[in-house]
Order: sequence, then C-alpha cells, then structure tokens
Amino acid sequence: MRDASDGIGDMKSDCLSILLVGDISLGGDLAESVVCNQTTWTSPFDPVLPLFRNADIRLGNLESPLSDGAFPCKKRNLVYAPCEAVKALTHLDFTALSLANNHITDQSDAGLEQTLELLKKHNIHAFGAGISREQAESWPRISMGGFSFVLLGYAVIGEDVGATSADVKCGGCIPFSLERAIVDVKAARKRNEQAIVSIHWGYQYDRYPSPDQVKTARLLIEAGALIVHGHHPHVIQGYERYLHGAILYSMGNFYFPDFRRSDHVKFKFPKCSKQTGVATCTVGAGGVENISFVPLEVRPNGQIQMLSSGLMAQALHEHEIRSKRIMFADYAKKWSCEHNKTVRWRCRHEARIALAAEILRLRNLMTTRNVFKIRHHHFARILSMCIKYVLLLSKMKAK
Repeated sequence: MRDASDGIGDMKSDCLSILLVGDISLGGDLAESVVCNQTTWTSPFDPVLPLFRNADIRLGNLESPLSDGAFPCKKRNLVYAPCEAVKALTHLDFTALSLANNHITDQSDAGLEQTLELLKKHNIHAFGAGISREQAESWPRISMGGFSFVLLGYAVIGEDVGATSADVKCGGCIPFSLERAIVDVKAARKRNEQAIVSIHWGYQYDRYPSPDQVKTARLLIEAGALIVHGHHPHVIQGYERYLHGAILYSMGNFYFPDFRRSDHVKFKFPKCSKQTGVATCTVGAGGVENISFVPLEVRPNGQIQMLSSGLMAQALHEHEIRSKRIMFADYAKKWSCEHNKTVRWRCRHEARIALAAEILRLRNLMTTRNVFKIRHHHFARILSMCIKYVLLLSKMKAK
C-alpha cells in the first residue's frame, strides 16, 4: 500500500467527517441479478449516495474478494464477487476498505492479489491484509483538512472469526492482539497521526459486544486511537463515546446478499442482518466531537433504502438503548444472557442448513444417472438429522 494524500492536505478546516459502514459483499444474489440484467452494480446504492457524498472520508470492510473465481478455497461458506463489482465501490466513492476478515482469502492468494490490484487501480486504499505479512503491515495514510490519519486493520484468527493470518510466504490478514494494536496506535501518535483501528471480531449475530471487547476497545482509545471500527457479527451493535474517541462495536452488514454455499445450499441471512446503517464521526482538534447514525434497510429486491420517519425513529431508539446498556454496572450479566440466546439460535440455524444440505445431496442422487447409488443409510441420516432438529427446537422452546 502507499502513503496517500487527497490533494488538500495543506488546507486546514475546523473539522471533517468520517463515514463508516460494516461488512460489504458484492457477490451472491447481487451478482446473479446483474448477470440476469435485473439490476446493475450501482443502482442498489443510489438511495444512499447523498450520505456518502456528504462525508470527507468513507470507510468500510470489504468481505468478498474481487476475483474471476478461478481460485476457490475448500470451504462451504465461500464468498467472492466478479471483478466488475468494483463499480459499486467506486460509485459510493470509498476512500479505503479494510480487507482484514475471514472471507478475503476465499479465492486464495491469487484472488487476494486481484482484489488489491483492482482497488489500487481505482484509487481505493486497502489495508489489513496482503499477499505477504510485509504488504499487509503497510498501513495507508490519509492527509486531509490539516488532519493526518493512519488506517490500522486486524482480524481475529481464532474464536468465532477464523481469519487466515498472513506470513512471509502466505497471504492473509494481520492477526489481532491488543498488545500489537496498542504498539501500532502509540507509534502513530508519536508521528502526530490519528489512528483509526478496524477490527474483525466478535460472535456472529450477537447484538451486544462481549465485556472483553468493551475493555479492549476502551484500552485502544486510552492508548490514543481516534476510532475503533468493529465488524463481523452481521448485526449492528451499540456505540460509545469514550474520552476523545468513538467506538463502533459492530456496524453489521452494510450490504451482504444471500448466497449459495459451495455445496449449493442457499445461505439466507436473518432479517436482523438486513437492518443496516451508516455512522458518521465528526472529527475536530480535540478528537471525535459527534457521532451520527442513519439506519437503513436492505429490501428483498436487493435495494438499500432509507427508512420511513416512523421506522427510523424506532431504529434510532433501539440503537440508543443497546448503546446505553453497555454502560450499565451489570452489563456482563446482561451480555451473558443475550449471548446464550444467540448461541441457541445459531445451533438451530446451523442444524437447519445441515439438514438442507443433506436433503439436496439425496435429491441430486435421485437422478436417472445416480438413482442406483442411493442406499438406506442416506435416508437414515436424514431421518436422524430431522429428529435431532425437532429435539433441538423442543429444548429451545422449553428454555
């Protein structure tokens, strides 16, 4: 990556605005709709263009590699988008995109390299991942309006995220560790740069960050970070004004269409993952002076839309409630209760997907060519999975 200036680095202003969104995927249903001429790469985003154009800097997390699809990894939840999908990113005029996540290597090193080259060609800074550790650690810098920013991107390697770590000979992400991030933040402050820290972390579909995440984010702000920008849970969590900075624990899915897994089973996100939004941080000499949030919704037709006044008021109220609860003295107890609910929901969700995959496999065997390959254990396995699924539902209802 490269140091960068937007051409007005020597112009001073009292403040500027930084727009941040969550996970972005441009494959799946969107790519299929474009191929079928049902939409274009840019039209789903037209309703939110004014939000992006009103910001000075625009950041997000690119979850799908931009690739021709010739280098797939061996995994079930395989995500990528055609190279021409970059039109959507340029349409929204993204300044920079974090690539530190668990899907950016879904098309192997070759797909990651294609993504990096394509973003560079369109003047979009990429950070947090590279085809070598050295490249991934080359943080981009942006100078604008008298402010200097450095963009730091990390992904959790273990736990629920499972991102691939970059090393000397292998592409991937910069692994997140609090100690490493604090060193990078303090180094930026010594250079009189404001650090924006983007982290792929958390547990999918949790509506609240864990107490450890809250502690970690606050320590990063105390070390000098300006903004902590979280993503991965696929749902929006709360935010926090802390000291001079801002913490966005999870910005959810900005745009992540349903997709077909490598076993051809359709992966459908729950309704809560279609509720998205845009956060804008106003930055001044003293740090983050204001945070504004605009809730949005991705419609079934793939269009991202502003909410009506009534629904917007409700969404803002819910967002504020989630944010305030993080400050409560008994937050750890509240989080544990909500997290356990999420764990049970995910067990049911994953069991349903596994059952669908097994049924699809049997259906594929029941073709003229493969009908003689069907054995009794195929039916026995499906029956067993159905019983387990029903028992799981019964236990959840009992709780």
